Amino acid sequence: MQADHSKIAGRRAAGNRRLLCLLAAATSRFLSAVVAICAAWPLLLLAAEPVKPDAPVQQEPPLDAGALMRTKVVPADYPDLALRHGMECVVTLRFTVLPDGSTADIEVVHSDPVPLFALFEESAIRAVKQWRYEPVIRKGQPVAQKVEARIRFVP
Repeated sequence: MQADHSKIAGRRAAGNRRLLCLLAAATSRFLSAVVAICAAWPLLLLAAEPVKPDAPVQQEPPLDAGALMRTKVVPADYPDLALRHGMECVVTLRFTVLPDGSTADIEVVHSDPVPLFALFEESAIRAVKQWRYEPVIRKGQPVAQKVEARIRFVP
């Protein structure tokens, strides 16, 4: 009987050694991957730089969208859930009017009231993507212009 117990204990010990070897190898591969990622991190950050528009963008504060001539207006859809509950919201967006009059780089600056932002922000962004403007002309050339617009959702 004792011989059987020692055989079982020997097998367990051998199995434990194999498991430890596998864990050590996996840990080594994991640590190698972590070191490689850490070494490449600065390169990843450089690759993540935002793409700059072809035309220079004005660096002054953004213009109010009302100061530009809009040639195509697409109203923002009122979210059904918000409409059913009579919710209101104001979404302020900042975007670039490109030299061809299209919009790009749309970002939400503020939503009020904040807890409802997701319902309204997506609708506002979808609408602004479709807006078109007369190009902004400086020194006889169309240029990109940063703009802010407020979209009010009232039932």
